[in-house]
Amino acid sequence: MALYEDKAMIIGATRSNQVETLASSGWQESVSHLREIAAHTCISVHNGVLTIGGYLYDGPQMGNTKNVYLLREGQWSHVGALIHPNNRGTSIHFGEFFLVFGGYAPNYVT
Repeated sequence: MALYEDKAMIIGATRSNQVETLASSGWQESVSHLREIAAHTCISVHNGVLTIGGYLYDGPQMGNTKNVYLLREGQWSHVGALIHPNNRGTSIHFGEFFLVFGGYAPNYVT
């Protein structure tokens, strides 16, 4: 879960690319993630949300991933990758950096 445009946002689930935001009227569908993703970590950044690592359920890269995606201005884009695949980790945003800790993959700090 992360904050996007001052609203709580949930991203993906097992075999899903669905994204929802919490409005005063309840949960509403938002722009879908580029991939069917779960077990990722996500953080709010200036004017956007990052999903980091996770497990992909679609395409030739099915499995643990090191991909980093950014939602900004209502569009998702692939913006980079960790050194090693990671899922079920946790992350923090600190100044211009973000740190990813632990997870199901080997215990790398990326």
